Amino acid sequence: MATNPLGDMVLSFCLDLYKQLVSQNDHSGNIFYSPFSIYAALSMTLAGARNNTAKELSGVLRVDSDAIHSHFSGFFSKLPAYAENVKLHIANRMYCEQTYPVLETYLSLLKDNYEATIESVDFRNNSESVRKQVNAWVENATESKIKDLLPSGSVDALTTLILVNAIYFKGLWKSQFNARATRSSDFHLDAKNKKQVDTMYQKGSFKMATCDDLDVTALEIPYQGGKTSM
Repeated sequence: MATNPLGDMVLSFCLDLYKQLVSQNDHSGNIFYSPFSIYAALSMTLAGARNNTAKELSGVLRVDSDAIHSHFSGFFSKLPAYAENVKLHIANRMYCEQTYPVLETYLSLLKDNYEATIESVDFRNNSESVRKQVNAWVENATESKIKDLLPSGSVDALTTLILVNAIYFKGLWKSQFNARATRSSDFHLDAKNKKQVDTMYQKGSFKMATCDDLDVTALEIPYQGGKTSM
């Protein structure tokens, strides 16, 4: 059986983070996040960390060696040909204060293992311009699905480094929904509030799983090609 160490590590991190988010949210309200994006950004941070910071990050990421970087390298090298039936684009970029010294070994590691692009910018004198530059890059990388990622005031003259991960995905369901079957239904905003929304329906056999620890039931819906699913 083929092993997927990166996938296993991201999954463990995903569950750890979910439990933290739920506990901070008093077990109410909806939670939506991208564990891969956060894991990739923290892994790139780990590459430049040392001593206690590196130890703390390694513990959070559940990795105790530089092997994580080679795992990402293998992932990105295989990604273009992995799922040809869907559009999947992942981009990493680092924005660094132009007067801030960065080791060439660190820059090379990001380029070689994460296919990251590096931008030298002027946070000290043009922080607002840099913020808009970052937002424009994210908007372009996600085909306008994510706009204004960094809100006004989030970047200032004291900012020295921004690591960004952007993911864009577009695919067709393996089993298409019939638009005529769409009807209004309750959508629960949280434990107490709900609203009426247009809801798609279809009858079929799908994989399901339950997790008592997380108190969730999950449904998997495959996309065309069979290699990706929601």
